[in-house]
Amino acid sequence: MSTKLSNAELLCRLVGFDSVSCHSNVPIADFVCEYLDRPGIQIDRLANADSDKVNLVVRVGPSADESPERHGLTLSGHMDVVPADEPQWRSDPFTLTETDTAYFGRGACDMKGFVAQAVNLIRGCDAHTLAHPLVLILTYDEEVGTVGAAHLAEADEAETDAVHHSVPGSPPGSPPGARASISATSMPSSAKTSRAARKASTPAGIPQ
Repeated sequence: MSTKLSNAELLCRLVGFDSVSCHSNVPIADFVCEYLDRPGIQIDRLANADSDKVNLVVRVGPSADESPERHGLTLSGHMDVVPADEPQWRSDPFTLTETDTAYFGRGACDMKGFVAQAVNLIRGCDAHTLAHPLVLILTYDEEVGTVGAAHLAEADEAETDAVHHSVPGSPPGSPPGARASISATSMPSSAKTSRAARKASTPAGIPQ
């Protein structure tokens, strides 16, 4: 894909994939790989035995082995979401819905909002200007027992990408009601920036 999307546009595309854990995540993984198919970006795919689930390890910049004392940064997230069968939904959970303060959609907060921003960060990097590696790990089946992460930990990729600093997309202590929405102030679109800046509160994550 030659055109870079805004964070909100990319989130819209990601939410559109029904990546509930009981389904294959290959379609959303293929989309991310195509979007990040750029010079200087290395993508490794680690599929499960049935080839219907896949982890992605995306690297830009020098390798961890080339970085002094293995400095660098790993961003980690997952591509699957929980089912969207709650009766409170008032819109299609797999179509991103915009309000004055938030975007609503299955996985918009947990964690496709983070994934959209991390993927765009990787896409916008110039590999030649990075002194240390930047790695993005996207796993499958986190919502049903971190299955993809366990698979990745057993693979060679886990050791080669072991840098000292990491940022998970869903840090401990995240509010349990935040699965369905992400604050508009944390992911402004160009049309929303000015009015989102006037919103002081983040909505409770009640599905719409």
